[in-house]
Amino acid sequence: MKYSELSPEDQRNAVSQVLIAITQSDHEVWVTQADLEYEAANLDWIKNPDGTLEFEM
Repeated sequence: MKYSELSPEDQRNAVSQVLIAITQSDHEVWVTQADLEYEAANLDWIKNPDGTLEFEM
């Protein structure tokens, strides 16, 4: 599923997941909301039956 196919709420959740993934790196990171949305838009997403989202790398 493409980011653009997600609901606005799911898009917010997707951006949050990208932020978590980026900030779990071993170095200091500075990102903007636009950076997160750009990264989220370039990932494929799976919406699970329970409503949670996962991105595929």
